[in-house]
Amino acid sequence: MKLAKLTLCALVALALSLSALAFAEDAHYPVTITTYDYAKTPVEITFNEKPTRAISGQEIWNEMMFYFDLDEYMVAIANSDSNVPEEYKERYDALPKISDTWHNKEGIVSLEPQVFFGWRSHFAEDSLGDIYEWIDRDIQPVVLNCSNNACGNSSVQAVLQDFDNLGKIFDIQDKTDAYIAEANAMLDNIQENVAQLEAPKTVLMLEYYDGDTTVYAWGTNSLSGQMITNAGAVNPIDMQGDISLEEIVAINPDKIILMNAGNSDTEEDRESIYNAFYALEGLRSVEAVKNEQVRIYPLDDIYGGGIRIIPAIEDIYNWIYAE
Repeated sequence: MKLAKLTLCALVALALSLSALAFAEDAHYPVTITTYDYAKTPVEITFNEKPTRAISGQEIWNEMMFYFDLDEYMVAIANSDSNVPEEYKERYDALPKISDTWHNKEGIVSLEPQVFFGWRSHFAEDSLGDIYEWIDRDIQPVVLNCSNNACGNSSVQAVLQDFDNLGKIFDIQDKTDAYIAEANAMLDNIQENVAQLEAPKTVLMLEYYDGDTTVYAWGTNSLSGQMITNAGAVNPIDMQGDISLEEIVAINPDKIILMNAGNSDTEEDRESIYNAFYALEGLRSVEAVKNEQVRIYPLDDIYGGGIRIIPAIEDIYNWIYAE
């Protein structure tokens, strides 16, 4: 009899606990976040409950979902990707892939997702179509803030807003708030350390490939260019765009970051980029080139957002001020 009473008590306690959890989740929703359409116009999206059928359309979103153990809510990945970190490879391989490209609208719709995590260019007319069509289908579209400058103000804070949005959508703000707080503390620490120096370093972020006739510079109007500022250095380029060798010589940066925007980032790939860049005769007098202070980062580490941005900023800072 005592055992029966204990079992009944345990069942009652479990029921109350489950009821409390359900109430807590119900109390969290509805939540509203701001995303952007293809024209960069803000769009408010409301979630009345936690989505349990999500599709990711881009590697940055994949990694964010994996990082916070949200892949249990993913029914598919919209396209295959070759740049998956080894730590997520098994989980990535376990999820269905809708297509080799991201334009399979029918395939996405057929899986009846509640939310589609995408890139701004997903919602061009010649891609997946207008964002409002998806809302009308009861598929909530969430665009990465810094994808093609979707939010109009690409910055590390816009990246952290993606994390905040994810926390609200899946009711995991304790985890995303902790991530954001740690990231901001690190960024503040960098600025405090650099403020004690006589002068910050000047750094350019460039993109160049063997055979190209131009060099591309990432300015402070882009997330990638702003990462130099976040790392405590000076980026003298305001607007991203082509830059001449003469302009690079005139700036004479202390260090140069080269973005590898290719599909792979092997040692051979990097060696090819280094060799081609160092072979540019017009740059022989530049301090960064003379002192071999040129470093390559893969595109996914320094472009678009996601979980790689904050660690990359810290790594760039440590490299710039290693001495």
